[in-house]
Amino acid sequence: MTNILKLNYTKAEYRDDYSDSSGEFWQCEAQESLINKLEITLREAKEYKENRKQNNNKTWLSHNAILVSGQRGTGKTVFLRNCEKLWSKACKKENPNNIQEEELKFLNVIDPTMLVNNDHFSNVIIAQIYYVVEKKIKISSGCNGVSSVSEQKKMHFYNSLKKLADALGKKDDFNGHSGIDKILQYNSGIQIENYFHLFIESAINLLGCQALVLPIDDVDMTLGRAFEVVDDVRRLLGCPYIIPIVSGDMRLYEQMTNVHFDSNAYNNEAKNDGLIAEGSLVSKELTTSYLTKVFPNQMRIGLRPLTQIIQKLNIVNHENDTGLKISEYYSLIFNRFYFLCSNEEVIINWPEPESARELTQLVRSINPEVLRDKSINTVWMAYQSWATQKKNGVSFTNAMSWFSLNNLDNGSSFNIESLIAFNPKMQMSKDRYPWANKDFFGSQIDSLNSMFSLQSKQMSAQLNGNLSILESAYNKKSYTLRSMPPYEFFDDKKYITQGSIKNTNSFLSEESKIKANILLDVYTYGDYYSTLSNTYQYVFCSRAFELILFSFVNKSLDVEKDIYNILGRRPFYSIFNANPTKVIQDGDDEEEVEKESDSKRSSAEILASKINEWKINNREFFDEINSSDLISIFSFMFNKTFSALNLYKSKKTYSDEYLTDLARRFELILINSAMTASIKGHAINANVAQTDKYSTLRNYKAFEKYDRTITRNNEKLREENIPGGFCMRFIDVLWDHPIFDINNSKGTLDSLFSLGKVDLENKLVKLRDDLKLRTIKQVSTLKNKLKELNEIDKIILETFIKENKITNKTLLVDPKELNANLLRAIQLYIEGDDA
Repeated sequence: MTNILKLNYTKAEYRDDYSDSSGEFWQCEAQESLINKLEITLREAKEYKENRKQNNNKTWLSHNAILVSGQRGTGKTVFLRNCEKLWSKACKKENPNNIQEEELKFLNVIDPTMLVNNDHFSNVIIAQIYYVVEKKIKISSGCNGVSSVSEQKKMHFYNSLKKLADALGKKDDFNGHSGIDKILQYNSGIQIENYFHLFIESAINLLGCQALVLPIDDVDMTLGRAFEVVDDVRRLLGCPYIIPIVSGDMRLYEQMTNVHFDSNAYNNEAKNDGLIAEGSLVSKELTTSYLTKVFPNQMRIGLRPLTQIIQKLNIVNHENDTGLKISEYYSLIFNRFYFLCSNEEVIINWPEPESARELTQLVRSINPEVLRDKSINTVWMAYQSWATQKKNGVSFTNAMSWFSLNNLDNGSSFNIESLIAFNPKMQMSKDRYPWANKDFFGSQIDSLNSMFSLQSKQMSAQLNGNLSILESAYNKKSYTLRSMPPYEFFDDKKYITQGSIKNTNSFLSEESKIKANILLDVYTYGDYYSTLSNTYQYVFCSRAFELILFSFVNKSLDVEKDIYNILGRRPFYSIFNANPTKVIQDGDDEEEVEKESDSKRSSAEILASKINEWKINNREFFDEINSSDLISIFSFMFNKTFSALNLYKSKKTYSDEYLTDLARRFELILINSAMTASIKGHAINANVAQTDKYSTLRNYKAFEKYDRTITRNNEKLREENIPGGFCMRFIDVLWDHPIFDINNSKGTLDSLFSLGKVDLENKLVKLRDDLKLRTIKQVSTLKNKLKELNEIDKIILETFIKENKITNKTLLVDPKELNANLLRAIQLYIEGDDA
């Protein structure tokens, strides 16, 4: 017996006679168990035949049915179809008991699911035996018409068949008789067992064997007639001359038998709960006893599931091929459909075959040769079909998105919303995807509630605003194919006022102002419907994500036009994009808005130039890959990044946040998600860039020392991968992206565009610290200190005055002494300057 099992995917599918091929029959232990049980039942049949010679009117029942059990797809049908060859092979090998192969006659496999209308399974069995005997009689007839089968045997066979047929017919007519006629009919009916034994006995005498082997397949799939078939096995096939080999899932047998007894053990309409409970208990006990009787434990053969044989299994394309291990085949699968993804978190839920049948189907549809050939794109269609069969939403949406990307041409305009992996609404078509089962609406509600868990009046208004948009676009029946991350909800801590924009631009150089405006165009959005004028630019990261994905996969000749379109659209995963026409309630404060010329055109031009230059610098990387293959890692990064951003927004400790801070958080979170996906071993899954220590966040060298998550993942990834490998090159290319470079990636941040409305009181406290005025109380002393500031501190003070629009009319909500005195000193400082 070979230790290596083989899966030959080039062998014709109808050829399931594997027992002649070394290693192609996988159930080796079950094979030995089968031969042992056949020998036992054959010996019993011989003994029964000897006993019948002394008294042929005496019949005995032997519960010798062999049950081949296993989960769906373990190969029960293949096992049944190979039983005869396994027996033949065993008899030709070492045979200490001197058993002859011809002593057992194997009948064709019977499939009870083929029963139609009012066919009785017992009639099918009798017809099968009759067919085999008739064939024997015809073959035994010589050219001169003289048969080698004696007339006496033939006459005995036909007479026994007639008696059995008459008895079975009268049994069916019981309901049409009464009185003495019914007694006579019943007397005939009880002779069925004896007639059946005589019939089988005459058949085996004519066939020249000791017993008949009757394989019965898929009994558990006959559903409504399953119990009828099993009961025929109990009553008729208990004849020692017949050895039934029945296949099926024991769990289903128990269910169907229990349903039969359950329907008779009590009346469902009964009002006596005790009676119903007792009846249910009785039906379960009867089920166990019945199946133990029909399929004795010692006659059961359990087929090994795929997980127990997969380590010894090799995939071959011809009989002499040494083959490919399943683990190696899976590596080809991952490299093709999960390019750059090696971490268990990414691939743990891939649509892995769960049975021998599924593995065979997968290998036949996606064989190693097509996986190795990167030019064969139809393999993605096969994988999409496989994902559909397995109802695996992640793999299915990735495959669909791959086709969308691969079909892009030079004239196509890019829109991430055309990719189903990033668009929840595309996944909600009940007609096309009735198997979608991820509760999108419920998960978004949970994320929204966790983000606004502090129920102040202002928080409650934001919660209701986000909730109203969400409820206008989705409902409790909104299910997606895959788990989606939380939307980017609007938040009063994550917007930029017009005043902040003006004040920031006022002290920037022209070159710095260009970069700052690009940051605004990439990360902010203000064209939403509101009850007041749109004075706030809310901060979202999904537009930046779309630009990064676009720059990796685009085939457009007009990059600038595509970028301009992206900048002009709503951020694709912002809550505002869920229902663009939904009106939200703005805050009470409204600023005067000055309409400035559209900067998006110039931003698109600059970004296009930088992205084109970036692609040229990394041309070798892009020439060696099919950029569409990046869909799997980007879809993982999408979920990981926006889940982390929601966690960040749920924290309310960021009192001095700027747009540049948030952009850096997005950069680090995205890069870390890419690293996590590519690490084969254990990645560090701690949340990155969640710190509220701004001195650390704004200085990347300090951040590396403080937050070791991204550093350790980077080190681990470089340890696992050879220099110049795709994983590390992808990280390097990603981190070098112009969107990150514009925000001083890996450098020191400029604090540009403060977020939200920070209380003036808090700002005054911070100003005291910045200007080293913490212990000074008197207004006059404070005023003199302000006049004596050095040039750097004077810029800080002037910026504070401009950003907060300090005038002699500015008042504090909570005028504590230190804050009030400093504010008064600043007002006097301003008056002095004016004078």
